[in-house]
Amino acid sequence: VQDIIQNILILHQGQPLIGIRTPVHRRDLDPSLYRAITFDASGRVRFRKKTRERFMSMATDDEICAWHSMAADLHWDNGGPFSEILHHMILARRFREAERVVRKHRFEIADQPDVETLESLMELCMYSIDRDVRDTATLMAVRLGDSNSARRILGHETNNPMYPEILLSEGRKS
Repeated sequence: VQDIIQNILILHQGQPLIGIRTPVHRRDLDPSLYRAITFDASGRVRFRKKTRERFMSMATDDEICAWHSMAADLHWDNGGPFSEILHHMILARRFREAERVVRKHRFEIADQPDVETLESLMELCMYSIDRDVRDTATLMAVRLGDSNSARRILGHETNNPMYPEILLSEGRKS
């Protein structure tokens, strides 16, 4: 088991590779690490799901939180997708920082709607009362045609300016 852990704990800019959900390419790693890592046909690092789960089950909550924090920083520093930045910030319990990211980049986030970012925004809404976060999540849900999620985000706030957007997306008048 210790050999498996040593092979998996290969770090990429301080982050265990096994914790990164987005692809890391072979050319981005130190060549001395190649013998301990398997790669797919396109040259990306590959870990079996079972290996990933076993490794994560052996880590403490604080270690996992720290890894998510490092992954958030890695994605932020390298212009990674908002879905990954927010996902890792939330799992690192960096809720206020995630709120600031959404507030600062809300138009950019809303103009690039995708399901993964919506999931991260919805999760952030569980920890946040920030109106910009909720409105950004609602707008993204509407743009993705997911009025059920938009309604869940707003709850019973029918006086929210985003509520008519939901009604319009459903073909109803406000």
